[in-house]
Amino acid sequence: MCVAPCDSAVCLSVAPRLKPSVTDSYIFVVADMAALIIQAIGGGRASAAETLEAANQGGRIMLGGIALQFAVLIIYVLFATEFLVRAARNRPVRPNAAGATKSPQIDGKVKLMVLGLCISAVFLFIR
Repeated sequence: MCVAPCDSAVCLSVAPRLKPSVTDSYIFVVADMAALIIQAIGGGRASAAETLEAANQGGRIMLGGIALQFAVLIIYVLFATEFLVRAARNRPVRPNAAGATKSPQIDGKVKLMVLGLCISAVFLFIR
């Protein structure tokens, strides 16, 4: 599961048999944008509120957007983990038509990028 064009290129370089779907990228990007819009609406309502109850309602809407964003991040991390495990073990979901059995090689730059993604996901979970 790869999200964004750069992730797709990395996925194809790591394991060409595990073809990323463009639909997957759209799902995660749209879900993340929806979460950000919900947070913005909640923040706007909270800042424009004239009563404590209205401010609390805006805060709850904003918290709902944060929860949605967190859920999307968890699902993304689970799919990315599944991809990396399948690539490392050379076990694609669908067998390769060409019958290649060679294990994929991950170069140093890709390893650094995966490490960066892992570190950023950890920091997002902590946040």
